[in-house]
Amino acid sequence: MKKNIRNIVCIAMALLISVSLAACGSGNGGAGGASAGNASSANSAGASTANSAGASTANSAGASANAPDATFKLAYQYGIQYLPAKIVQDQKLIQKYYPGNVEVTFQTMGSGAEINEGIISGSLDAGLVGTSVAITGVSKGVTYKVFSGISNIPNRLVSNKESLKTLKDFTPKDKIALVSIGSIQHLLLAMAQKKQLGDAHALDTNIMGMKHPDGMQALVSGSVQAHMTTSPYDLEELEMPGMHEIPNIVEDGLPGGSLILGVMSTKIQDENPALAEAVRKAFAEAMSYISDANNLDAIAEASYENEGLTKEKMLGYLQNPDTQFDAKVTGLMTLAKFMDDEDFLDGSAPTDPSAYFFDGVEHEN
Repeated sequence: MKKNIRNIVCIAMALLISVSLAACGSGNGGAGGASAGNASSANSAGASTANSAGASTANSAGASANAPDATFKLAYQYGIQYLPAKIVQDQKLIQKYYPGNVEVTFQTMGSGAEINEGIISGSLDAGLVGTSVAITGVSKGVTYKVFSGISNIPNRLVSNKESLKTLKDFTPKDKIALVSIGSIQHLLLAMAQKKQLGDAHALDTNIMGMKHPDGMQALVSGSVQAHMTTSPYDLEELEMPGMHEIPNIVEDGLPGGSLILGVMSTKIQDENPALAEAVRKAFAEAMSYISDANNLDAIAEASYENEGLTKEKMLGYLQNPDTQFDAKVTGLMTLAKFMDDEDFLDGSAPTDPSAYFFDGVEHEN
C-alpha cells in the first residue's frame, strides 16, 4: 500500500514537472520571448536602479557625513560688474556644489576697503573687490587669495564741466568722485595721470570718496565735476544732457586688465577645502550662465530693479560687447608693480604670483 502511494506521488510530480517545462518552452517563442526579454531587462534595470539608488544614497549620505555643516559669508559691491555674485545668490550655486549643509549669506558693501576689513575681522569669508584692493590686501598681510577673475567691464571718467577735456584741464577746485582711495577706479585714474601728467598722485587732493550711486548723484547735482565709475552708472550719466566722457583714462591705465576679482580667506581652503571648491564651481557656473545669450533676458528680468534700471536698459547693457565676465585674471602683476613703484602700498607688493592666487587660477601678467 505504501509502495503504491509512493508511486502515485512520483507520477504526480513528474506530470507537474512536464507541465512546467512545456510552459517555459512555449514562452521562448514569439510574444513569449519578448516577455522573457522584458523580464530579464526589468530584473536588470531593477537591480541597476536599486544599486544606483543605493550607491547614490550611500554616496550622498557619505559626502554629507564627511562635509561638516558650514557657514559662508560673501560681500560684493554696486554695479553690473558684480553680477556673477547675484547669480550665485539667486540660484543657490554654492549650496548646489557643497556636499553637506551650508548657510550662505550675501551682503552689499560700498567699497572694497570695507570688504577687506570684513575679511580681516572674520565677519566675511570672501568678497568681490577691485584688483588694486586685492593687491593692497595681500601686501598688508590679509590672509586671502584670488579664487577667480570676475569681470573686466570698462570704467569711465564722466564730467559735467565742458572745459574739462583732458586731465591737464583739472584745477584744484574740480572734484572727482570715485569709490575710495586705493579702489580700482582710483588706480586706473592714477595710471592715466602718470602717463598724461607725469605724476600718479597729481590729482589726489581732487578725489572725493563716494559709493557709485552717490557719485552719480553728486555729478548730477554739480557738487563734483567728474565721476570715475563703471556700468551702469557711467552709461546712465552719458545719456544725460551736458555730460561727456574724458577720453583715454583706461586706455592709458590698464587696458584689457581684470578689474574685479573674487578673493577668499585662506582659512576656508585650509579648513574646509570642499567649501572652497564649491565656491569656485559656483562662480564658474554663474559666468558660464551669463555668457549664454539665451539667458540674458532672464538675467535682466531678475536684476534690473537691483540696479535701478528698466528691464530694457539692463538687457541692452548686458548685450553690450564691453560687458565681459572672465575667470582668467589678467594684469594683476602689472598693476602690483605700478602700485609698488608709485607708493600706493604701505608694504611691498609680492613678486611671486602664488602670493596672490590659489592653485588652479588661470592668470597672466
